[in-house]
Amino acid sequence: MFIRDTSLAQYFTPLPISNIMQEWLDVSDHHLVLEPAVGTGNLLTKIKNNDIFAYDKDKRCLDYVLGYRDIHAYNEDYLLSESKR
Repeated sequence: MFIRDTSLAQYFTPLPISNIMQEWLDVSDHHLVLEPAVGTGNLLTKIKNNDIFAYDKDKRCLDYVLGYRDIHAYNEDYLLSESKR
């Protein structure tokens, strides 16, 4: 779906791998979720709550995910972010 931008060092997890990783998630309604590199948001599809804090350096990725999920989105590198706690 997305073309890798080598200047951002992007790697999009293949959907079959994302599906396996989704099975490992154990998130309930009262959990806060941090996604430090949201990409296409595949890992978020099984999470029902809206307390998701997603970061990505690529605004195209955030815009894509915001098109189908209500999340707290930050267009920045999580590792360099001043807003992380």
